[in-house]
Amino acid sequence: MSVHWIMAADVPVMKEGIFHTQIIFLKEDPAKTEDAELIGEMCVILTEKV
Repeated sequence: MSVHWIMAADVPVMKEGIFHTQIIFLKEDPAKTEDAELIGEMCVILTEKV
C-alpha cells in the first residue's frame, strides 16, 4: 500500500523518558478506502538523541 506524505514534522515529544517523532500522513486515494472517514493517520516512531 502506497502512502502519500503530507507532513513529516520532526518534533520531539517526551513520553516516558523516550523521545518520539510524530509523522502525520494520508493514505493514497483515501476516498476509495472503506474507512474513508479515517483520512489522516498518525504513527509515532522512536528517535534516538545522540
